[in-house]
Amino acid sequence: MKLADSLRYALYVLIHPFDGFYCLKHERKGRFAVANLIIGLLFICNLVRIRFLGFIFNENDLKNVNFLIEACKVFIPFILWCVANFGVTTLANGKGNMRDIYLATAYALLPMVLFSIPTVLLSRVTTLQEGTFITIIEAFALLWTIVLLLIGMMTIHDYSMSMNLFTILATLLGMAAIMLLALLFISLLQQMYNFIYMVVRELIL
Repeated sequence: MKLADSLRYALYVLIHPFDGFYCLKHERKGRFAVANLIIGLLFICNLVRIRFLGFIFNENDLKNVNFLIEACKVFIPFILWCVANFGVTTLANGKGNMRDIYLATAYALLPMVLFSIPTVLLSRVTTLQEGTFITIIEAFALLWTIVLLLIGMMTIHDYSMSMNLFTILATLLGMAAIMLLALLFISLLQQMYNFIYMVVRELIL
């Protein structure tokens, strides 16, 4: 499948999610290039939002914006979701593999990308009283993404809705557990580094 056809297929998934995610899994129509493009565009859109959102609505301090932190806000939750969902659904007899989870999750994020720039442009020509329209558009994009994610996970894992909701809740808990373990590991490394540094310093002295 050519890249242009793959991009059109990503748009097809937005309108026909059940059929779209089914073909993504069983007919291998999804592409990592498109998935990575969506993730990258989401990151770029977040940067554009921070920089160009109308000053009435922009609460970000541009002097304190950290490029690395903003990248982590996009890529780390995405990776954590894929890893945690794969772990949970493997235990819960899910039919999807890591490829399916990665592609379905990325494709489900497309509404956030499509509605991001229009809301930024709209924020620059609306008043504070008219800001409700921006909130509605953003809420609609978020809701659309959540619906696509629910349908995508249910389709690729061949779950019922109740089982799907259970595994999604377990995935969120798994993400929290992974973050906690990562923080504990980082803290342990820092303590080991400080200990080794003090020992080496004492030996030198």
